[in-house]
Amino acid sequence: MQIANKKDVILEIANRYKLAFPCIKHALETDNTRSEIIAVQHRLLTYKEVLLHGSMLEEKELKQAFSALNQNEKGIAQSGIQSINDVVKEMDVIVERYSRKASTEFCA
Repeated sequence: MQIANKKDVILEIANRYKLAFPCIKHALETDNTRSEIIAVQHRLLTYKEVLLHGSMLEEKELKQAFSALNQNEKGIAQSGIQSINDVVKEMDVIVERYSRKASTEFCA
């Protein structure tokens, strides 16, 4: 996602996507924003999968998956599976909406 008015977009995302923003704030400031956001989603979904199958796994596997998360991601993960789902959905919307916005700006 390469958008000309990046600061405005970051502010818009911060105001509109309160759950996801802390997890992707750093990603929004990189040159490969889309892939960075997808990486955050992947980490959260991996942790969710570990939670869902936690009773069949060893404690060290749960700790290892949790340690792969950054502080903001850990906060979401500690809130439970529904919070992870909500944040991942917000990130899906962000990637879709702002990727489309970037491509239409380049075509104009």
